[in-house]
Amino acid sequence: MARKWQAAKKRHYLALSFFFLYTCEMNFLSKIKKICRIKHRLWVAISIAFLAQVSFSQQSAPQISAKAKLVSDVRAWVSGEEGVSAENIEVQASDRRFRVPSCDTAFGVEFAFGAKTNVRVTCPGENWQAVLRIQIQRQVEAIVYTRSRAAGSILTADDMATELVDTAVAAVQVQQTDAEGRVLKRAVQKGELVRSSQLEESTTIYVSNQTLMKGSLVDLSSLSPIEKPYSETQFDQRFDPETLSNSILTRDISVDEIFSKSDFATAQEVVATTTLLERGSLFDQSTIRLELRTGKLPRDAITEPSQLARATAKRRLNPGTIIRFADISIEPHVKAGQTVTLTLRRNQFQLTLDMLAMEDGYLGDRIRLQNQESNEIVFATVTGVGLTERR
Repeated sequence: MARKWQAAKKRHYLALSFFFLYTCEMNFLSKIKKICRIKHRLWVAISIAFLAQVSFSQQSAPQISAKAKLVSDVRAWVSGEEGVSAENIEVQASDRRFRVPSCDTAFGVEFAFGAKTNVRVTCPGENWQAVLRIQIQRQVEAIVYTRSRAAGSILTADDMATELVDTAVAAVQVQQTDAEGRVLKRAVQKGELVRSSQLEESTTIYVSNQTLMKGSLVDLSSLSPIEKPYSETQFDQRFDPETLSNSILTRDISVDEIFSKSDFATAQEVVATTTLLERGSLFDQSTIRLELRTGKLPRDAITEPSQLARATAKRRLNPGTIIRFADISIEPHVKAGQTVTLTLRRNQFQLTLDMLAMEDGYLGDRIRLQNQESNEIVFATVTGVGLTERR
């Protein structure tokens, strides 16, 4: 009985083993078939792509050749018209959508729209035309930097030189005379084109080269000019030093301090009194002097001592008072009741005698004189202080 049981058990294990092997074989074959199907599909796709590429190449080769011929013909025509090398002519015909027919003869070319930036191209054997943009590169003179300069540098003639460059590049550069004296916004390198975008206007401001005291007369030799970018200066710091004639300082100035307009006050020479003058006093060199004064001055201020000749004070004037025309009265050259000298002039003789002035008279006035012996009244011209003349 036991032997039968052992034999049945072996047959059972053997059957299970065969079943397991069969199952594994079926799964393996299924995977192999699946891999084969994927490889087949991939091979078909690659073949189709290759055939399409070959077909496209066969179809596009004539098109590439036609475009190359068109570009060559355009360059040759423009080169002959403009006298420039064909290598300096760019024809914009690279768009894949732009189709060019095979032309047995040379393409016809002419400028389009009255400009030299477009050409009209035709094929004599075909009912076909197209308008293309072109760019002609010409060599022209342009300004370049001869050395590298840092930002904030002021350009001089030695910093720039002339070189030949393409017109498209040179169109944005500036003239050398316009660049001289201007300030660099950024650092530039040797050989770089000079462009207006790199430059900033400069201006001259002035600093003190010595210590100056408030109230002192401005000496232009004490001002040292320096160049600064316009944007880095204040409006009050920009002025013409030639306008500082007869100016005085309104504050103390230290060495290397920047001047501004508010540091100066324009002074004007006026005549002022040096001592107390009572009403009716005559002005002379001992009672007046020229002084520089700032601020608002009287419109009728006396500015020359000669204007006070024969002048007397109309009112009391304190020392240091600016003398005005309203403060003075001019004494007449001849006063009424004064004995004056009359000169009689004739062709062959001259006679002088004393006469009595009947009225006041200034230089050039015609006044009445009386002969004190005969009481005769005559007219004579005032020629000086106490002097008259009759012809």
